[in-house]
Amino acid sequence: QQIPKLKTLSELSRKVQESLLAAEKDVSGTINPLVVRINDVLTRISKAGMASGNNRLLEAVDSTYTLFMDIRVFLRVYNSNYQPADGEAVFKLLPDFEAALKTMDAAAIIADERSGVAQLATDFAAYKEAFIKLDASIKDASAARAEMDSQALSLAEFFDLYTDSTLSSMNELGPTMEDANHSAQRWLLIIGVVGVAVGIMLAAWIILGVVNVLNRLSAFAGEMSRGNLNASLNVREGGEIGAMIKAMDSISAVLKKIITEYEDLERDIEQGKLDAQADASEFAGAFAE
Repeated sequence: QQIPKLKTLSELSRKVQESLLAAEKDVSGTINPLVVRINDVLTRISKAGMASGNNRLLEAVDSTYTLFMDIRVFLRVYNSNYQPADGEAVFKLLPDFEAALKTMDAAAIIADERSGVAQLATDFAAYKEAFIKLDASIKDASAARAEMDSQALSLAEFFDLYTDSTLSSMNELGPTMEDANHSAQRWLLIIGVVGVAVGIMLAAWIILGVVNVLNRLSAFAGEMSRGNLNASLNVREGGEIGAMIKAMDSISAVLKKIITEYEDLERDIEQGKLDAQADASEFAGAFAE
């Protein structure tokens, strides 16, 4: 429900920017150049009046210039802070300036004076039209900004309500979540203790297995050193340990073969077979040599 409001805020913000840009364009592109022209025309009329000694016209020029200065001040302030009162002040002064123009026109005598007043009337009409356009842009921006403030206030109230509701729900769930957290911590502790115990038992089982193998190998070596070639390791293990035990267990068989070959060779020599030799194919490595 709040997404359309956010979209409206974005559109209003764009409208404010466009209106203010249009107002700035009116000021820099139309109003400021007209201010320069109106000042120049008033100066020209004043010089013409002084040249002709037209005091009535000079008084009217002074009055008109004062009014124009007031209009410029209120317009500048209005374009800065966009306060409606400043715009209304300009609108109130515009008829006074037009009345002053009529007084000047009535006081003008010579051609230079009359042409100057005519030019001033034309420039001021353009100035008035530009101000009306500027006022419309400022009012559009102000209306859009007021609508933005209204939408923003509505969104703020919604989010305040949502935040209060969320905090209330969290406060209600607080005890339940705390109990669940404590329960989870207890289970994690139990699982951790069980895991450590299982790890210790597994490590102990592995160590005992290795110690048992070493004891058997030690006993086997002792039997072999005492000449018991019938000793056996009775291999039950698999994997690398089992392969090592099998290799150790085969030593007695190799030694038995060597002894048997030696006894056969000795018997052949006693029988006069001096060229008798052992069967080297039965052995490997240094035993075959």
